[in-house]
Amino acid sequence: MPEVPPGAQRVRRARLRGGRGLLRAAQPEAPPQDEGREQLLQVRLPLLPDGQAAPDVLVPDHVPRPLPFEAPAVYALLPYTELAEDGLWFPRGGMYEIVLAMGRLAGDLGVGIHLNSAVEEIVVDGGRASGVRVNGEAHSADAVLANADLPYVYRKLLPSAAGTRDFRFKLRKREKLLYTASSFMMYLGLDRELDHLSHHNVYLSSRYEENFRQIFDERRLPDDPSFYTNVPSRTDRNAAPEGMESLYVLVPTPHLGENVDWEKEGPAFKEKMYDLIEEKAGIPDLRSHVAYEKIKTPQDWLSDYNLEEGAAFGLGHGIFQVGYFRPPMVSKAVPNLYFVGASTRPGTGVPLVTIGAKLVAGRMGRELLGSTSAVGV
Repeated sequence: MPEVPPGAQRVRRARLRGGRGLLRAAQPEAPPQDEGREQLLQVRLPLLPDGQAAPDVLVPDHVPRPLPFEAPAVYALLPYTELAEDGLWFPRGGMYEIVLAMGRLAGDLGVGIHLNSAVEEIVVDGGRASGVRVNGEAHSADAVLANADLPYVYRKLLPSAAGTRDFRFKLRKREKLLYTASSFMMYLGLDRELDHLSHHNVYLSSRYEENFRQIFDERRLPDDPSFYTNVPSRTDRNAAPEGMESLYVLVPTPHLGENVDWEKEGPAFKEKMYDLIEEKAGIPDLRSHVAYEKIKTPQDWLSDYNLEEGAAFGLGHGIFQVGYFRPPMVSKAVPNLYFVGASTRPGTGVPLVTIGAKLVAGRMGRELLGSTSAVGV
C-alpha cells in the first residue's frame, strides 16, 4: 500500500478507532491469511503530498473539500477498510473470475446449477416455502434461498400477504422503501493504451453540490456529471489484448422515474459523456479508438436483473434502512425462506453481499441441519 502522509493517517485512525474490530465481528471465522490471495493483484493508488489535489487521486483527510451532504458519519468506515486495512485487490482475469470460482466450488460439492431457468414463483405450501416453479414445473426443496433483488421477490415471486406480514413492524413500510441512485455504464474496448491513467480514477463535477441535488432531489440527469473510470488492464495486462485497453465508466444517475426518459435522453447523454471523458480523462478523439462499446442504463438494470426502480445498488442505505432496520435475511411470514443480496442485510456491494452469503449459509446450516457453526445471524 502506498505511504499515507502521517497527518492524514493520524486523523483517519483517530476518527475510525475500532474499525478492525467491527470488521472481525462481521467475519468471526475469517482466517488470518485470506485463502486464494495468490490469485489477487494489489491495486496501487497514488497519494499526493499535502495541499495538492487532482481529480483522479486520493488526498489526505485534512485537505478542505465539499462534504458528503447527507451521508451518516459511519460511512467514513468505507475508505478506512479500503486504505488502512488490507488495501484494494483485483482478481486475476477480472471480477467475473469470482463467479467462475464459486461455480467450480459448487460443482466440486455436488451442486447442480441450471442456467437460463427463470424462477416464476416461490412455492408456498402450508405457509412454508417448499420449492420454486420454473417453466410451469414445480421443483420441491426443504428451503429456498432467494438471491433476486428482495423487493422484486416480494412483489413478483411471493403471495402478497408475505410482504404485508414481514414489513408490519418495520419503521419503513414496503411501499415506502427508499432506493439507491442508479448508474449509466459504458463498457469500452479501446485500440490504444491509456498509460496516463490509474486503475481507479474519479472525476468530480465542478458543481459538486448541484450534481448531487440534481440526482437525488430533482431526480434528473446532471448537467455536469461526476464519473468514475476503471482501467483493469493497468493492473492485469490480460484484461485487454496487447496494445489495447479496457475502459469501464460509471456515471451516477437517478433511479427510474418520471423526470428521465432514457429512450429520448440516453443517446445525447452518452455523447455528453464521451466529450467529458475526452476532456477530463485526457483521451483525445476517444470515439475513433472505440473497438467495442456496451451501454447500460437504469432501464437495463430493471429489465436484465429485476432491480426495483432500476436502482443499480438495491435498497438505499439511509439510517433507517441499515443494520436492524434493513430487511432481514430470513422471512418471518414464510418459514424456510431466506434472502441474500444487496437489498437485505448487511448491505450492497460485492464485499457486503459476500459476507451476507456466508452469514445466511451459516444460519441455514444451524436451522435446517443442526450445524453448530458460529457464523450467521
